Amino acid sequence: MSNPKRYLVNFPWIVFLAAVMLTGIGLLAIYSATLITGHDGQTQVSRAVPTQGLWLLVGLVALILVVWPSYLKLGRWSYALYALSLVPLVVLLAARHLGGIPYLVQARHGAYSWFTIPGTGNTLQPSELTKIAFIMVLARYLTYRKDHRRPKGLVLPFLMALLPTALVIRQPDLGTALMFIPVLLLMLIAAGARFKHLLVLAGVAILLAPVFYLKIDRYQQRRIDTWLLAGAVEDFHMQRTAAERDDHRLSDEQKQQMIDRFRGSLRVRLYLAVDRAKGWAGRHMPWLFRPVSARTRLAATGAESSESVGRRFLRLHWFVEELLNGPAYQLHQARVAVASGGLTGAGLGRGSQTRNRLLAEARNDFIFAVIAEEWGFLGVLIVIVLYVVIIIFGVDVGLSTNEPFGKLLAVGVVALIAAQAFLNMAITVGLMPVTGIPLPLVSYGGSSLVSAYIAVGLLCNVGVRRYVLDLPQPFEFKD
Repeated sequence: MSNPKRYLVNFPWIVFLAAVMLTGIGLLAIYSATLITGHDGQTQVSRAVPTQGLWLLVGLVALILVVWPSYLKLGRWSYALYALSLVPLVVLLAARHLGGIPYLVQARHGAYSWFTIPGTGNTLQPSELTKIAFIMVLARYLTYRKDHRRPKGLVLPFLMALLPTALVIRQPDLGTALMFIPVLLLMLIAAGARFKHLLVLAGVAILLAPVFYLKIDRYQQRRIDTWLLAGAVEDFHMQRTAAERDDHRLSDEQKQQMIDRFRGSLRVRLYLAVDRAKGWAGRHMPWLFRPVSARTRLAATGAESSESVGRRFLRLHWFVEELLNGPAYQLHQARVAVASGGLTGAGLGRGSQTRNRLLAEARNDFIFAVIAEEWGFLGVLIVIVLYVVIIIFGVDVGLSTNEPFGKLLAVGVVALIAAQAFLNMAITVGLMPVTGIPLPLVSYGGSSLVSAYIAVGLLCNVGVRRYVLDLPQPFEFKD
């Protein structure tokens, strides 16, 4: 750095401080989510908190190393870094087909997404770094091309995104795979791609969504199915629980009303339509889609059934309880935690869902639910404001330079952080199916935290230099 004083002035301190504050909030939430209560009633801090603290130090060192050289020098290595980042994804795909690689790759929660770091017990998730490499290579490609304003010119950028998406989704890791497409679209828009072309591609993607759904793993289909039914399932469960609590015996008429209300829900009707489509596809195209042996028990609760109302009501009850104790468990407990937070929350370490270990993956994918339960609406608002600060000042970094690569780099980092944060929060409150994606800068996990600080480092790198070239504004076209 030739002019340290200038760089210190230009450094986007607000972005950096917002990122560190988010990690600080994450450490407090991880502390609460992993408290260990001994037989003597005393609580102890688990290893997760100091481990995350060490990963924070690694992330800060990585940020410094990324900020130090000019991002233009780093950009020269974009294609090599992108290609290199795909190699471990191919190894993980091979490991899945081999059933794992001894001492190196083992399944976790049914997914082959992590490498074991020998001798440490820690793991590394290479797809987190692939997201950074993808931002760099796409920014580099779009800097020197203009054909992305034509349909044919969009093919290669989409292939750049689809290749890691396909590799990650086969691990299977649906959450990380979903991150490449929104980043791609926002960077293409920033680079001047025509909206009409992107809308056509979006329309094609929507038309292919049913095929995508039928091809993903069954447990991933189950998560989508569960999300479709979430609201109706919880309503039915609450009504039945309230009747039992009040020692009220439901009449056949009341049971039929509850069945009709449940089945009349738009999401339930969509679920049943999807169920029929899976059965049809499995029967008529078994070479392409997995056959489905039988329809779900929910279909057996229909009015066309010859069974009594009581029997159909009992079938529906069994179906609902199976979901709430199985695939809908995480989403249901997260929604309960969020709803119980109120304005100020239960207090650090006092959330019932968190302390009683009812909230699965509390320190990882559902850490936002921990914050909502224990910090309440005010805590949630603080987290959202900090993300908004990063987004606003990150956009300002991109607008303050007319150097095209740096401008797109800033857009890509902001798009990644914003999309991942939004998706995690949307999953927690039930607006999206559970896909397993961490809250950036907050959730527990070394790979996620370090990659997030590398991304922030790239943004700060552009902000520190803010090159203003004696050229017209990039990506501005007359037509």
